[in-house]
Amino acid sequence: MRSTLLTLYLFAIFYGSAQDNSSTISVYFSKDKYSISKESSEKIAGFLDSLKFMSVSKIKVVGHTDSDGTDIYNKELSKNRALAVKQKLLNYKVEEGIIDIGFFGETQPIAKNSSKKGQEANRRVEIIVFFQPKAQEIKDTIGETKPSCEGDTLIELANGSLIKINTCDYLKNPDCVKIQEFTDASSLANNGVSTENEDGEVLISGGMLKFDICDGVTVIGYMPYRENCMGDGMSLWDVTENGRWSERDEPLKLEEINGRRYYALPLSGVGFINIDKLPRISLNKIKFKSKDGIRLASVSLFCDCPMWGARQTYKNRWKKKVVLRTTCCSDPIVSVVAHDEEGNLITITNRKLSELDPANFLGRCRSDLRSSWWFFRIWNKTMYRKYKLRMDDFDENVVDK
Repeated sequence: MRSTLLTLYLFAIFYGSAQDNSSTISVYFSKDKYSISKESSEKIAGFLDSLKFMSVSKIKVVGHTDSDGTDIYNKELSKNRALAVKQKLLNYKVEEGIIDIGFFGETQPIAKNSSKKGQEANRRVEIIVFFQPKAQEIKDTIGETKPSCEGDTLIELANGSLIKINTCDYLKNPDCVKIQEFTDASSLANNGVSTENEDGEVLISGGMLKFDICDGVTVIGYMPYRENCMGDGMSLWDVTENGRWSERDEPLKLEEINGRRYYALPLSGVGFINIDKLPRISLNKIKFKSKDGIRLASVSLFCDCPMWGARQTYKNRWKKKVVLRTTCCSDPIVSVVAHDEEGNLITITNRKLSELDPANFLGRCRSDLRSSWWFFRIWNKTMYRKYKLRMDDFDENVVDK
């Protein structure tokens, strides 16, 4: 019997109970633009009109870009594209409360960025409408038919990951599976998660899932393949007791679902799984020195693409510095724990590294090559190798020792 596939959407970390069908269209944009063309406006209007006999529960608007430009620029551009489409939906009298937006910059391409056509396909906003037929139509169509337990339910999580669970397992207990995604620097920073192996080497991550699943239930998790974020050569890793990662001795599989590629992750019980690899490029030393009598306790860095998290504690009390070995990143998030001269705890919480003063403006860490002309090369902007931390850099709130 052919499996029944129900596509649902999750707007929070844990599952809801609404079972909706979904329909998707993509709106495309000119390079570096987020204005909506007349043709795209008509496409959106026609799409909404086709759903007038449906009960729409949620609309997800997700912005994307091609790979030209920096990670930060592309994420902001994808956000502006998503907001422009949301405003167009509001103009068509769509209720604002059912619209949810997401923006992923260049991290989720559906085509190769090496060709013009591929870039055009990636400069898009996806409009995903979740709906059910009107109540009367449901009654007339399915009557009292019970769902087949041979089918699977496919659920989309808030940041683009998927999980597949047996339909009857899901209907029996929708709260049986709890999943938390880690797909960007903010999710790592907010939870203090690093991507270091047991030897302290920084790993490049393709994404992580933290899960809590009822006994006897098996789930397949699908993490989106991030081609532009060093996605090849990945393997499965499990978290150890000290918060670092240990590699599994089993292959990692890539599967295609609805035209997109995903890493397939078997999930059961309680655990924390990571898609990781050691970087092929050499790691760079990033140094932080403290001024104004500040005693450093630890410094953490978190990056979006390639995704990694690194943390180093304060070891040299005389030189007052912390050194991390990481791969380059356009503008990572930094968190610092330290003490002032009176012993009070002071912090820098999830700040962009570019907001801090570099100690050496010539020591920039080399990143990806953006373009070249004869012997001239232009590199994507990235972090400097040395930073100085002063009292003015720390958060205003001071907590007594």
